[in-house]
Amino acid sequence: MHYKDYKGGDKVILNIIFAILLSFLFLYINKKIDYEYEKPMIFIGVSVALSIIVSLKLSDKLQGLLITSLFVTLVNIALIDIKYMEIPNTYNAIVLILGVINMLILKDYSLILTGIISFALFFIVAIFSKGALGGGDIKLALGLGLFFNRLAYIDFLIYTFAIGAVIALILLMAKKKSKEDKIAFGPFMSLGAILAILV
Repeated sequence: MHYKDYKGGDKVILNIIFAILLSFLFLYINKKIDYEYEKPMIFIGVSVALSIIVSLKLSDKLQGLLITSLFVTLVNIALIDIKYMEIPNTYNAIVLILGVINMLILKDYSLILTGIISFALFFIVAIFSKGALGGGDIKLALGLGLFFNRLAYIDFLIYTFAIGAVIALILLMAKKKSKEDKIAFGPFMSLGAILAILV
C-alpha cells in the first residue's frame, strides 16, 4: 500500500472530532437531497470507530484526515444504497475529489490509470451482469480507483466480489432475496475499499 504505518498517538482525538463533524454534515446533505435513512447514530458510531482505526494506522495527519473522509463517505453511501438501491451523484463526486487529492498528496499519477481501469472494468461487469451493477456503482469505481496502485486494487476487487458473493448466497439461502431481486452493490464496494486500505 501507499499508506504509512502509525507512529504516534496525537491524532486520535482530531480524527474522532473530524469524523463526527463530517457525519453531521452528511446527514444534513442527505436531508437536503432527500436520501435519509433510519438510525443515523449507527452511521456516526461506525464513522467514529473507523476514524480511530485510521488514526492508529496512518502516521501522516493530512493523509489520516483524507482517509477518514473517504471512510465516512463510504459508510454513508452504503447506508443510502441499501435503502434506495442507488448512489447519489453528490457522494460519488466527493469520492472522486478525495481520490484526486489522494493522488496529489502521494504524487503518484499512475493512479489515474487505475481509476480508468476501475471504471472500465465495472462498466463491462454492468453490461454483462444485465443490470446487477448500476451507474452509481460504475462512478464510484472510478473514484475508488484513485486510492489504489494496481496490486492494491486487486485486493479491493477480491474483497468486494468475495463479500458480495457470500452475502448474496446468505440472503438467497435465508430466502430474504430471490434470484430475480437486485442487491445493492455499493456496500460491498465500500467495505472492500475499507479493508483493502486497512488490512
